[in-house]
Amino acid sequence: LVKTSRAQTADMAETPEELKYSLTELEALLPQLYGRMRLPPAMEKTFRHDYFQSAHRGRFYLQMLPLVMFGLAPLYGRGLFGTPEILLPLVRALELWVIVPAMVIAALCARIKTLQAYSDATTLGAGMVLVTALSTISAVGETVGWRFPAYLGPVYLTAMFVIARLPFRRLLVCAALTMLLTMAIQLGLLGFPSAVRFEIYGQTAVFALGAFGGYLLELNHRTAWLRLRMLETTSRTDPLTGIFNRRGFDEALDLALRLALRQRKSVSLLLFDIDYFKALNDRYGHEYGDSCLQTIGHFLRQFARRPLDLVARYGGEEFILVLYDCTHENAQKKCADLLREIDLLKIENFGSAVSRNLSISIGAVVVDPQQGFTPAEIVRKADKALYAAKANGRNRYEFAEASA
Repeated sequence: LVKTSRAQTADMAETPEELKYSLTELEALLPQLYGRMRLPPAMEKTFRHDYFQSAHRGRFYLQMLPLVMFGLAPLYGRGLFGTPEILLPLVRALELWVIVPAMVIAALCARIKTLQAYSDATTLGAGMVLVTALSTISAVGETVGWRFPAYLGPVYLTAMFVIARLPFRRLLVCAALTMLLTMAIQLGLLGFPSAVRFEIYGQTAVFALGAFGGYLLELNHRTAWLRLRMLETTSRTDPLTGIFNRRGFDEALDLALRLALRQRKSVSLLLFDIDYFKALNDRYGHEYGDSCLQTIGHFLRQFARRPLDLVARYGGEEFILVLYDCTHENAQKKCADLLREIDLLKIENFGSAVSRNLSISIGAVVVDPQQGFTPAEIVRKADKALYAAKANGRNRYEFAEASA
């Protein structure tokens, strides 16, 4: 088959994650969340989109609270918390020319869709600006004996951990650096008077609790998100064979046809069922029949190794194989390989009239999506070819014409 092209590889990113991973693979990811709290790269990108995009409303209100509080500061006369007259110009300058612009930018990025790509960075930057400015006001107020509530900074950082849904590691690093800067200001290490009585230990405790809460919150969201993917995968998986069921096949075929239409590639569909399967069940029992279906399902996976190829149990003893970017010649070779390889499995079926081993009949069709065929029409063509293969003696393959 034709090797996957670079353009095709780029388009595979559009494949839903639940179509890329089996249920067993998803289950294996759960324990990793408690250690690294990371998913495979493509899945991590999808999770972050789902998780952080849903927080834009919360981020907006998170910015609006300090924006309203400090933006309306001039209306308070002496300012917030009774700012001394001597410090009023400096405090108002920090409020109106530092805090308010940072909050406005972050709020706009959280609210306007065209700017939401910058929401993570602006929310993080606004939080660091706010906490540093509040620490500076606290330290300056200490020079004249004015006590400004220094706990507001750590409380805001805690709110960011819980509400903003920023990438936890990035937020933790930036918030920790901001807290260290705050402590340096309050301890007088940057030239301000020492202010140990500002309850640094209490602020650190509030910050630590906020960070731990943010960690647990994201971990719980990741676990719930992954379990939802597992549930969706279960709904697309045949429980007996472990391959796609009818629903999973319909969704994957629709995706393959859309990509083939865009890339001008052909799609081959092979529909087949087990010859004399009812006779096999009558002779050997349904448990033996189920084990045969499981063996066939496991065997067929090696014929659908590329990301856009798929194999599914279509119903009963019928299976379906879709091969992306597969020419008529390659599809014929695949059909011949399937007949030969299944015979080599040596699965006994003395109830068959064509072979002592389990055999299959195949109906195949190769289509160009540019011709406008719907998925139902493609399956219908393959089904007619399968009927012809059975009528012509079984244990063989037939191709349907794919004329428009």
